[in-house]
Amino acid sequence: MRVLYGLERLPHSVDASHLPGVELGAAALRLNSMPVPPVVLAGVGTGHAGRMSAVRAWLHAGCGDYGRARRRWVDAYLGWAELALAGATGLERFRGVYAVEDWVWSAPRPLPRAWVPGATGFVDFALWDGATLTAVCLGAAPGGLGDARVVGADWRPQGSFWHGETVPRSPFRRADLLVRSGGPP
Repeated sequence: MRVLYGLERLPHSVDASHLPGVELGAAALRLNSMPVPPVVLAGVGTGHAGRMSAVRAWLHAGCGDYGRARRRWVDAYLGWAELALAGATGLERFRGVYAVEDWVWSAPRPLPRAWVPGATGFVDFALWDGATLTAVCLGAAPGGLGDARVVGADWRPQGSFWHGETVPRSPFRRADLLVRSGGPP
């Protein structure tokens, strides 16, 4: 299933392959699932705080000009993801190569202003855990969401979102270098 996101209005055409979207598969969609766009890479400040600021601005941009409530949700969600890392372990064997805050990129990636096929309108955010599509609705949910789990603004993923990941992986990587090297796009 392909989920479109970050749109001002629903597409008129059935062929929406040119619009921003992701194809959902067996793997969870995480902040680190794909490299951030080059424009985001260009605006990255220094250190973890700079990368978090860049991701925040990137997600805010998808919320729309009048998406103040969505932007507040993004801020709360990213704050929750950082707080969830308190007490995280498992990186000691790497002797400082990774820091605990590097796990934040394993958090589920919210897709702002997502359009789930069959829905009668947008949901504020959609998240994919590899099995279930979760629709976060800050107001009333549109009809036609099928099997999607619909939750409210106070929802946060359960458990330790970084479990199952071997090492932290950053979304701040250049896609063109990965393709040339034969790595994942």
